[in-house]
Amino acid sequence: MTDTAEIKEKLRGGFSDLIKDTQALLNAIGGDVDERTKEARAKLAESLEIAKKKYSLIDEDFRHRVQRTDEIIHQYPYHAVGISFAFGMLLGLVLTKK
Repeated sequence: MTDTAEIKEKLRGGFSDLIKDTQALLNAIGGDVDERTKEARAKLAESLEIAKKKYSLIDEDFRHRVQRTDEIIHQYPYHAVGISFAFGMLLGLVLTKK
């Protein structure tokens, strides 16, 4: 579970950095610019807002799924161990076959 949490934090951090950098770019572009630059800036700002909303929805959905998985594993621990064992056996058979 630690690896998943680390990956999630890295993705969250990377996406947050992307949003900050894009916002900084939008702020730097302000001022006297031609019409094409204004249009590009407006489109970038719109895309940034859409990306923020999608990220929020994905993050919320991911949290819900992780919480639900945790509940199921705690509710049925022996089933979880059995399924993990069976999956490990199948994976081992597939990887050792030549």
